[in-house]
Amino acid sequence: MNSYIHITDKNTISSRFSVIPSITNLWRLFISTTFISILSLTFSISQACGGDPFRTANPRNIGEKTELAFKALFEDGNYPLAREYLILAESEEQNDPMLPALRSALAYTEQDWQTMSDYATKTVEVAKAIADQDPLRSNLYLAVGNFLEGAYQFTTDGPVAALNKLQLVFKYFDEAEKIDSNDPELNLIKGYLNLILAVNLPFSTPEQAIEKLQEDAYPQYLVNRGIALAYRDLDDYDSALVFVDKAIESTPINPELYYLKGQILRKKGQTENNIPLLKEALKNFDLALAKVEQLPLEAVRKPLKREKRKTLEKIEELTASGSDINLPVTPENDLRPPLTKEDEINLPVTSEDALSLPLTTEDDANLPFTPEDEINLPVTSEDDANLPFTPEDGAIPEVADDLDDLDNLNSPESSENQTLTNPIDESFPPTSTKNQPAIYSPIDNLRD
Repeated sequence: MNSYIHITDKNTISSRFSVIPSITNLWRLFISTTFISILSLTFSISQACGGDPFRTANPRNIGEKTELAFKALFEDGNYPLAREYLILAESEEQNDPMLPALRSALAYTEQDWQTMSDYATKTVEVAKAIADQDPLRSNLYLAVGNFLEGAYQFTTDGPVAALNKLQLVFKYFDEAEKIDSNDPELNLIKGYLNLILAVNLPFSTPEQAIEKLQEDAYPQYLVNRGIALAYRDLDDYDSALVFVDKAIESTPINPELYYLKGQILRKKGQTENNIPLLKEALKNFDLALAKVEQLPLEAVRKPLKREKRKTLEKIEELTASGSDINLPVTPENDLRPPLTKEDEINLPVTSEDALSLPLTTEDDANLPFTPEDEINLPVTSEDDANLPFTPEDGAIPEVADDLDDLDNLNSPESSENQTLTNPIDESFPPTSTKNQPAIYSPIDNLRD
């Protein structure tokens, strides 16, 4: 059983009214312009390769006008031009259910509800008509047609009225899977649907759906676009930026991709209170607005202008409050130009810079000499010869200048008032002076 069957079980939904908001959000996602790209995916793939790249046997016929329509829509993001090509293709390729499906989806972007309903019904009719010759694609586009009818009912009557159609969508997907579960066209559309479900419903695994879409889907720019949307809705803005940049690299003239990138940057900038990111979002909004005339009015133009206005308001709010002053500067948000050698030479040197700079011999020669420096310098033999001798250097007895001073030193009175200190350690045994010759000094000769 498929992972989405139990989620949309009618009895379960009717018994748990709290599930209705989730289904409402799903329908909004399904009928967005993003899901239009899902409906067109197989045709855009075929046209890019000049045939049916999925099947080596029984390839599907693709018309020239269909190719031009999808290139205009999904590579150039030009909705009016795509609509013109689809009108031309309709008169020549009436047996392909994809064409009325796209006409219905484009009518939704224009809020032309009656045209949307008419082409949704036609999609179901053409899908039934090819049941004998192509039962797999018949069931696949019966799912798509019922989806479009449900989207119309959701828009006009609310989510409860569309629940039965949602059941039929999953039923026909299952029927197609029974015919060929490995069919790439089926897995492409269903894989994108599963990705939307996984991102927006609880107890799901978006990582598995993303991995499957990467493995099975093509063309890559639509795959990258879908994954960027998924990561945006999962609040993983860094991953979303990686994939939207990949999509832009493949189709750089599509204004919708710049709108998507601006949305991601805006969400990230608001979360981090980061003005540089918000300004970068504005740049991408402006790139999309440069081609605003080729985008649908209600589905893209109005939301785009509204998001740009809110981004400007957020920048003004952060600037007034100074909320971004203490933000750390990272390579991603640092918009300053890199420093050149000329810039570095002219920068003022702070005390913190000076402490971290190496000291050169030129610097050392010009520095003032302080007492602290003198204490810490090593004393050389040349320095020692020139230093004055102080009492702290050693207790050296003074030599008498004349004989009177010497008599004073040897007088009994002087001896009584002096305390002689033996420089020899007291623990050392005294040495006897008996039988030792007398030692004469020059002073003794003078006294004689």
